[in-house]
Amino acid sequence: SGYASMERVLSIRPQFLKIAMNITRSIDADSIRRVMAESILYMGERIGASVIAEGVETEKEFEMLKQVGVKLGQGYYFSPKV
Repeated sequence: SGYASMERVLSIRPQFLKIAMNITRSIDADSIRRVMAESILYMGERIGASVIAEGVETEKEFEMLKQVGVKLGQGYYFSPKV
């Protein structure tokens, strides 16, 4: 699955990359998730793609993503259901 995703990046040359919710979740408490997010961000910067973190639910996740350098996000934290 990971190889297929990398093949897709090579063929599509995307404008946007997403940090999946399973990486975003608890990123503030897990150094491996932070390293994965940093890697995706680095790849995005190198290929000229904007990086979006999906599934941001807490202020702590949001703050850690900002520290890592992610500038775009989506999730419950930004727009909770009323």
